[in-house]
Amino acid sequence: ADGVHATLGIVENLSEIRPPLCTTLCEKTGVLKFLLKRLKVRKFDANKLYASEVLSILLQSDTENARRLGELQGMDGIDMLLQAVSYYRKRAPGDEDEQECVENLFTSLCTAMLVPANQARFRHSEGFELMIRCMREKHYAGTCALRVLDFATNANPSNGERLLEVGGLKVLFPAFMGKGVVKPKHVKRKRALNEKHATEEHVVAVIANMCLQMQLNLTDENNAGASKQKDGLARILAKFLESDLEKVDRLVELYDEYVKRVMHFDSQPLPEVDSDDEEDEEERADMHMARRLEAGLYTLQMISVIVGTVSIHSPKARDRLRNKLDQKDHTLSDIREVVVNFAQTLAREYEVAEQSSAKEGAGSDAKVREEATKKLEGDKQKLELVKSIAITFPVPADAGDAEGEA
Repeated sequence: ADGVHATLGIVENLSEIRPPLCTTLCEKTGVLKFLLKRLKVRKFDANKLYASEVLSILLQSDTENARRLGELQGMDGIDMLLQAVSYYRKRAPGDEDEQECVENLFTSLCTAMLVPANQARFRHSEGFELMIRCMREKHYAGTCALRVLDFATNANPSNGERLLEVGGLKVLFPAFMGKGVVKPKHVKRKRALNEKHATEEHVVAVIANMCLQMQLNLTDENNAGASKQKDGLARILAKFLESDLEKVDRLVELYDEYVKRVMHFDSQPLPEVDSDDEEDEEERADMHMARRLEAGLYTLQMISVIVGTVSIHSPKARDRLRNKLDQKDHTLSDIREVVVNFAQTLAREYEVAEQSSAKEGAGSDAKVREEATKKLEGDKQKLELVKSIAITFPVPADAGDAEGEA
């Protein structure tokens, strides 16, 4: 045990001193297989915690490592990770160290989902079914599972359809209504507020992902997936229309809350800086945007996508939204502006990703290029869907002047 601990310590130190070595380690050694085998052991000890931490570090250091996790010879890395987290479906971690281990395992799964091929492996390994069961059990892993669903459905219509097929709406909408995915006894008071915000962020993102994906082929009657997606969108809309439109009211509550959170962040003075360097200024702008997203802008964007989808496809929900928004001094035009800005941000990110992919493509192998192309296609698809919502957003005629902006 001491030898394993020392070995893991060496790997961690190398990753801190020379981060590029993380890629070399995963490419030239069997470190990923070794870590997965350590994590498969049910008994928790210090080495299992350390192994989970090192795996999380390696996967986050380079997307290539996440890709390799799914391509291990003689072993399905995604399935192994799912086996490791399944132990906590009905079991709460024993102490804070074990909680950290659980968080690391789910973080590794989330990082792996950044690779489209791993999203497909997750689907084929019944990852959605396991995450839903984790949420139903309402143990510590519930919120972690919701986070994985967010990453697994992002820019992947096949996964969005799969989540609908296996009954995902039955666990997502109770969480959307604020009925938590973890029983209070499993959450310490100081962690409760973070748990609430994390649940809101991820459940809203998953529903927004599905709202976008179910509109992918609505106008293409010849597309084989159009009928399935039309049915999926109808099921999502039905959820918002049931129970006297309480979920539409909840949308407005969340929109108002997150508008205020973003406004509060924007009201804070920016830190003073001495440098006038243009590169430094760009880096500061990126960091500021990252903090805005973390402060609530990302969740606000996802809420606005859902509002747009619901108001476009349901006149009854649209009328309710207008009335409830008016009571809180908001309008559908305000929400459309958020969607337009979101589309503009996605367009800039896509342009940067496209340029980066073109530069890196020449020196990479065919499989890496194929993965990069798939990811770009998914990102472009998402961009076009958000733009479509921005353009067709139902607002008064005099508020539609910004149509060209999207």
